[in-house]
Amino acid sequence: MLNCDVLIVGSGVVGSSVARELSKYEIEIISVEKNSDVGFSNTSRGSAGWIHSGIGSGVGFFGDLANKLIVPGNRMMDRLCKELEVPFARKAEIFVARSEEAEKVFKDFESQGLKNGVKGIKILKKDELVEIEPYITEKARSGFFSPSSGVVSPWELIYAQVENSKENGAEVLSGTEVRNITRDNNGKLIVETTDGEISTKYVINSAGLWADTVASMVGDNTFEIIPRKSQALITDKISGKLVKNIFFDASQWIKPYTGTCIGPSTEGNIFITGNDAEANSKTDIADSAGAIKNMIKYARDLFPSITSKDIIRYYTGIRALNTLKNDFIIEPSKVLPQLINVQAGSGGMTCCIAIAKYVAEILKKEGLNLVNKSDFNPNRKAIPRPVESSEEEITELIKKDPRYGHIVCRCEHVSEGEIVEAIKRGARTVDGIKFRTRAGMGRCQGGFCSSRILKIISRELNVPVTSINQKEKDSELVLFKTKDLLTIGKKDGHE
Repeated sequence: MLNCDVLIVGSGVVGSSVARELSKYEIEIISVEKNSDVGFSNTSRGSAGWIHSGIGSGVGFFGDLANKLIVPGNRMMDRLCKELEVPFARKAEIFVARSEEAEKVFKDFESQGLKNGVKGIKILKKDELVEIEPYITEKARSGFFSPSSGVVSPWELIYAQVENSKENGAEVLSGTEVRNITRDNNGKLIVETTDGEISTKYVINSAGLWADTVASMVGDNTFEIIPRKSQALITDKISGKLVKNIFFDASQWIKPYTGTCIGPSTEGNIFITGNDAEANSKTDIADSAGAIKNMIKYARDLFPSITSKDIIRYYTGIRALNTLKNDFIIEPSKVLPQLINVQAGSGGMTCCIAIAKYVAEILKKEGLNLVNKSDFNPNRKAIPRPVESSEEEITELIKKDPRYGHIVCRCEHVSEGEIVEAIKRGARTVDGIKFRTRAGMGRCQGGFCSSRILKIISRELNVPVTSINQKEKDSELVLFKTKDLLTIGKKDGHE
């Protein structure tokens, strides 16, 4: 049986933040993630990575705790991403009004922004808006401007925090699902998982969409998770110049905002995210052709130069809302205080660092002795990327490892060296490689590089190609080799 002081359930953006924060202290930490890799949940991997400013546009909640954490979380993102070498850029958040009626909602943004301490907010006149965004629609009258927003690479943030927490002593187990939680005679929690039992003093329930399921294991049925799905479209980088900041349509403003959002990625693509809709289940990621058409229409209403030909990928993510209150849930369970429920839902990406620090304070109040490590290392080195390196740096990389000179993914210019390093850091699937290196995220969506990636994974892990999954178990890309099919045919009496 494994033993620890704190067991963290879920390794999405919130769970990985908590693990990294707690790895600063002299305690034993184990994180478990039921998916085959960290960050593979339909919430974290479905995020556009936009860091909201706190004017009320992106949180999705308007409760006291959410508003308390969003601005501190926003302000801590620069330092975190610098320490972990994660792509992050400050971008403004702009609500565009095309009518006098739509401009009336600017008062809501100003009120919420001032209440939360957001700096630099103002109303842009049409000429100021056009100067910032030359490709915006001519119908734009004005815009509410909040400059302190940003965009982060969501997958790299998760992987970086997990890697850094492991470097500082935390243990992370993927493909490990929690089945039950009981309490022994000594007051410790016994967590039954698919890989055996774990004894711990405290459990952090950051299971996202499944937080209510984990809470119910100790008899806590005080809340349920309501899955809300939102579709997203991604454009080719060639159209990335059309949108510089994060845009919302003021005419669609409802508390919370439910309209189409348009903004850049850290890599130069454009994300278009659609209206939230109630999901049929926690695994309902079915796409809607009608929703996709509407999203493109709304995007073109604000930026007419965007066309459907620019779209290279669409997918659906799921947000976790709760029935308990219109806010985050971050508190000890009233049934069993050793279980700390941490349910953030929409806004978790922005608030993740602030949430982690809040959880640490709760653990202190609940009696866990948190002593700072003298040797905590806050820094993590990213996988080298030749495409972002100088000529001298590339030459030096290739001298050390010639595989960095062999390009595997032509769309994103990802080298064999990067793929091998991703495998060393834990990638075991094609998607694991994709989200760590961007191989397969370009225009062809892996059409040319997937077979090469399969061969590299097979070689490095010494496993057959037929055993390698796209994402989760039983998602193999290659079911059999051609010669095996011929052999089967002969055995069946066919030539």
